[in-house]
Amino acid sequence: MEKKTFQAVPVQNPDEIDVERNSNMWNCCLFGSSDRHCLRFITITSLSFFIIGFSAAMLAFADLPCEEQHTFVGLITLILGFWLKSNVH
Repeated sequence: MEKKTFQAVPVQNPDEIDVERNSNMWNCCLFGSSDRHCLRFITITSLSFFIIGFSAAMLAFADLPCEEQHTFVGLITLILGFWLKSNVH
């Protein structure tokens, strides 16, 4: 069995640690501070639901010929492809 050794890590400057800790926080005048990942997720999810809802409504309620429906089916496929990523490498 191979024995693993640990190496000493140099201590960082406290100012650098604060920058790393706060790099995910965004400050704005309306909400104060918020998490960058949370805002990004909410924005992408809202936009996805809007596009899927709009496309589904256009397919269901608009009297479009078959040749013009491919745009809305393509938008739905685009959003589903974004969320349901393939595991193939």
